[in-house]
Amino acid sequence: MRKNRISVLALACCCILSSLCHGQTAPTRQWTRITPPNDINTNEVALLRGRDGQLHVAWKRQTTPQKMDLLHTAIDADGNVVVEAGIIVEGWNSFTAPALMLEKDGRLQVVFSGLSGVTGSSYNAGSIYSALSTDGHVWKLVPGQLSTSGYAYTGPTAAALDGKGVPVVAWGGSVQTGLSAKSQPRDVQTGCCAYTPGLATDASTGEVVMGWFSNADKALGIFAETVSPSAGEKTLVPGSVTIYGGSPQSASVDQQIPVSGRIGASGVFVAFCEGYPTAKSVDLWQYGQAKPAVIASVNGGCRAHVSAGPEGRLWMVWSNGGKLLAARSNRAVSRWGVPIQVGTPPGWDATYRVKGEGSAGPLDVFAHVGAGGGVSTWHTHVLPLLAINAAPASLATNGGNVTFTVTDVGDPVAGATIHVAGQTLTTNASGQASTHLAKGGLIPVSVTAPGYAETTITLGGAAAATHAGTRTTKRKPKK
Repeated sequence: MRKNRISVLALACCCILSSLCHGQTAPTRQWTRITPPNDINTNEVALLRGRDGQLHVAWKRQTTPQKMDLLHTAIDADGNVVVEAGIIVEGWNSFTAPALMLEKDGRLQVVFSGLSGVTGSSYNAGSIYSALSTDGHVWKLVPGQLSTSGYAYTGPTAAALDGKGVPVVAWGGSVQTGLSAKSQPRDVQTGCCAYTPGLATDASTGEVVMGWFSNADKALGIFAETVSPSAGEKTLVPGSVTIYGGSPQSASVDQQIPVSGRIGASGVFVAFCEGYPTAKSVDLWQYGQAKPAVIASVNGGCRAHVSAGPEGRLWMVWSNGGKLLAARSNRAVSRWGVPIQVGTPPGWDATYRVKGEGSAGPLDVFAHVGAGGGVSTWHTHVLPLLAINAAPASLATNGGNVTFTVTDVGDPVAGATIHVAGQTLTTNASGQASTHLAKGGLIPVSVTAPGYAETTITLGGAAAATHAGTRTTKRKPKK
């Protein structure tokens, strides 16, 4: 794989208000329960944004001690649930955590394994199976086995399309290209054991990268490898192993390895929590780089996920003890916005999984948590933040000219609306708007733009330079 380098600069928090360095305070968020309160803490949802702009969620539900259903929920671009618990496949003995893909013709495809419980049925062989839908409402099960393997039911399923639209599917330490009864998997790791794979496609090369966790004695940690169209070199993700007590240690990753490409840009990235026995930081590693970037410090209780945002951006979401936080990068993935405090679902007491999907701009966060005596996956919708700078930061008593600059993690935002002293301004292609104000003093200023949270500052106040802040991140130095 062509391993592109993206410069990640020195770690520095350049927010004006010190509280922003610990996470931008978020408004009280509406959390919606997606899965029932009797869920299992090891379950995990699959996410995919369709061509209709809706976010499609596939998940499994235990209906009796012996039977399960595979279901679908749809969420619109504003974060509202529009399809609740539609049946994909019902009445099987077991399902793995599913994966979702978008076919070339726009159809939704869910890929999974499991056991139907019907003796002699091809759906009871523990192979790979699939179902298709044109709208997310009606699903049709694809006939028969889609792999020669009979062991795909042992762990979660990952799936992605390569640059030519060919499906790539992974489970445990196995991966295969294509979906047919003759598709033969290969092992990326010999011996026990590889777990929780994730797949992502490099938008520039069309190559698919697989990430997985290994607990093998001589191959401990998170690994990544190009798996399509040909096999690459297996690479240990730097930072995923810690020397503790004189020997290498790595905390088991119990959710699918978060691997993401970028929209319209090169690079594949792996998110993980670094440290053992307690996580110390949330890291992001670009496949092919020597060192990961530190996104945030944590003090345990860490789960992390990365997903693609628009224009090459990335979104990160992670847990830090009893907190959930999110941040979005600039277009070059060289700077990160100040972490946004996402909050937690009502009655929260433990976080088991966390995922995000941010391709439309805002981030849809899914937290699989213990709450109110049960376990469920909950959803909330997070808008990215704007930064606004005023130059000068204050005016004389008799007023003067002022120029406002609106940015998204350093990138200019055109078409933003600024309200100040009864005036309405619109930013140009450079994210700037200028005006004359008749008097100085403390003047409230607000800025809005479609798909962003409203930002406010006080011209003439101590924090007039910005209310959303940005910071750069540092690739860890070589020892």
